[in-house]
Amino acid sequence: MTGASPTADQVRTSKSSRLVGLHVSVIGATGGFGEALVQAFVHAGAHVTALARHEARLQQVASLWGVRPLLMDLQDLAALNDIADRLGPQDVVVFATGCDVRKPFLQHSLADMAQLVGVNLLGPMVLTRALADQVMQPNGVIAHIGGFGDGHLALPYYAADVATRSAMSTLCQALNREFRLEGRALTVSYLCPEPADTDAERPYGPLWAQMGAPLHAVQDVADFVLREIAARSPGAIMGRQTWWISKLNTLCPPLLDLILRGQMGRQLKARFGTKAE
Repeated sequence: MTGASPTADQVRTSKSSRLVGLHVSVIGATGGFGEALVQAFVHAGAHVTALARHEARLQQVASLWGVRPLLMDLQDLAALNDIADRLGPQDVVVFATGCDVRKPFLQHSLADMAQLVGVNLLGPMVLTRALADQVMQPNGVIAHIGGFGDGHLALPYYAADVATRSAMSTLCQALNREFRLEGRALTVSYLCPEPADTDAERPYGPLWAQMGAPLHAVQDVADFVLREIAARSPGAIMGRQTWWISKLNTLCPPLLDLILRGQMGRQLKARFGTKAE
């Protein structure tokens, strides 16, 4: 005779219990999703450091959740090694950072492209290098939160954005292979949640719903991230439909091309295309 299946809350509690007492840093802690991660890690019993560049907002987050604040700017590359030293030993570091520029590629300014590369790729790359010796082994995790899909999902009007996301996804994969060869028991994760119902993403909610990926409650998305970190997953995609679209993009790009010439492509063009308002 078998017992009853565990409930979703029991599974969540079991996974989160692996985070009790760990030292966790959340970079980008003042964003809607970053703060949700701070809250989730605190509730899981972790010792949290919140890092962000907006001092007043950072102090609010730190005061509200009882965490340690540390001011930093991911684009201040010269200061990132010092940030790693001030942070001290950590068990988990989460990059809840990133910016999106959603418009025709030919309308991207140099500033647009520099911001995407700096925030989504160069800053996280430099800080990951600086933190590698600070994250404790054998169970340490450095987790990068990716964009929609697996980081390689080449949607129109996201061209420059996905270029930086796919580069970071590939970096994480290469680092895991390199660290294993070097005897480092450190996991570098690339985690791809569904779009969350944050202030920044809410204006795009109707479009996501039309595309079959409605916004998820922020706590549900945070639970996905904590679950994958607790499992030390090197990569994960949230949502069955998003997983299939990502795999289709990888295995049969011409078929996804056909799909994007249909309703999905028309929806993206209407929202972000050259003549979109």
